[in-house]
Amino acid sequence: MAVSFHRLAVREFVAARRRYARIPDDTEARFVDAVRASVIQIESFPLLGGLFRNSHRWVRTRRFPHVLYYEVLRPGNEIVYAVAHRRRRPSYWIRRVRRP
Repeated sequence: MAVSFHRLAVREFVAARRRYARIPDDTEARFVDAVRASVIQIESFPLLGGLFRNSHRWVRTRRFPHVLYYEVLRPGNEIVYAVAHRRRRPSYWIRRVRRP
């Protein structure tokens, strides 16, 4: 099984991680763990995430205001298009999706 990240989703993850790193406690590590748990959930149960525009799905990170938007390309191959803050426009990332 493999969950890959769009390059802009990686940038979003890194930016959020840097923001949490400025907080003096272990918030950054907890954020990384929350994203990791969401990725494990996508790997284990790819169809469990809520539907978004029929072919895409989303899962929330636990205890953080972020959502991972993803697509199941085929069983065992999922791609995360965005690590988005919940208050951001929900479909801003849709232009990242390539269609044949």
